[in-house]
Amino acid sequence: KPIDQIYLSEVIDHFEGMETFRGCVLGVADCKVSPRCNMHLLWEETQGKILETFSRTTLQMLLVNPDLVNG
Repeated sequence: KPIDQIYLSEVIDHFEGMETFRGCVLGVADCKVSPRCNMHLLWEETQGKILETFSRTTLQMLLVNPDLVNG
């Protein structure tokens, strides 16, 4: 598969699994807090941005623009 068609989310999912980024930031397996805690509300927004970035970033993009990785 060409590197412009390999997304970061695929690489992460292959080696570690994307579930790490989908769960509770505090590590609670089955959160029963209702209403949801304040940390959940903050994490939900950040989590969405992280997952979106992983799913739209290709390996080609990282090679062409190393500033994406190096800040």
